[in-house]
Amino acid sequence: MDTTKLELQAENFINSSLSKFDFLVSKPQYDIKGCDLQILDNSTSPTRLLRVQSKGRTFDDTTNVKIEKKYVDNNFVLFIYTIDKYKTDKLYIFFPEEIKAFKSNETSFTLHCRKNDFESKYKPNLFAKKKAEELRKRLFEAKIKEETTILIDSFCLENAIKSTLTIYSQIYKEKKFVFPKTLDIIKEIVNCYDKLKLENRIVNVYLFLTPHNFIATEYYSSEELHINKGKIRIFEMHIDSFISFEIEDFLNRIINSENIILTATDIKYIPLLKQLKKENKDIVIVCEKIDNPIRDFGFKWGDISYPIAFAMGLTLDEM
Repeated sequence: MDTTKLELQAENFINSSLSKFDFLVSKPQYDIKGCDLQILDNSTSPTRLLRVQSKGRTFDDTTNVKIEKKYVDNNFVLFIYTIDKYKTDKLYIFFPEEIKAFKSNETSFTLHCRKNDFESKYKPNLFAKKKAEELRKRLFEAKIKEETTILIDSFCLENAIKSTLTIYSQIYKEKKFVFPKTLDIIKEIVNCYDKLKLENRIVNVYLFLTPHNFIATEYYSSEELHINKGKIRIFEMHIDSFISFEIEDFLNRIINSENIILTATDIKYIPLLKQLKKENKDIVIVCEKIDNPIRDFGFKWGDISYPIAFAMGLTLDEM
């Protein structure tokens, strides 16, 4: 069987099996920590989740399943989907302590799968009602979302930069301010408004751009893309349609699995915010402060002028 086809078949079977037991499953936007699927509990805010690695196998004789050690923590689950020549498929689940019992070297755990005894040896790992109950218990005990994603409406950011430059140029007429670097603003947004203080984490930044934006494409060294013992990844989303539509679609796909900071000011986001509040979702809005109605929905919010001013070189006493 084609490997790609088998991988998709495995993910679909896992998704279907989890849905049968009323688990909420999503596909992450990017591959991180060995995550093919996510099992979510969105009854709380922030959402709890388990990361799923999916493996599909057809046994001719023997095969191996290798898992990198760095992925295996308390929020990690391995599913192995098997299908034989008679098209009989089965699903096995392995929790972290079981994975850690596999043979290992410095970097990985390896399960050696022999056709002759795999079914009998791992029959207790078949995914059925009892295993689903255990999985649900682990989901309820899972840590909350650990990743931060910043979504930036470039038009809103540009307007805020111009406003901030104008205000402080009038206040400090003796100073010559330069247009701040986008990366410096992003770092200050993290410093000001991301309260998730974890080491060795990743902050994913999606900058939504159109051909009409004046923010220039910037290139950064790997050293520049670090902050507070974490790493920043910037993705430029070049689009031809309305930015608000693209951000709304993107946000709805990731809101259950990540901590979201939305940098937006325009009232066109009001219908989205109303719906998010109705669904009891949790985000941080970074916007302009003056008479902005998008601040009126009960979400945590921050003033975009502070990160911009810091990126311009101003101190807190000067603001």
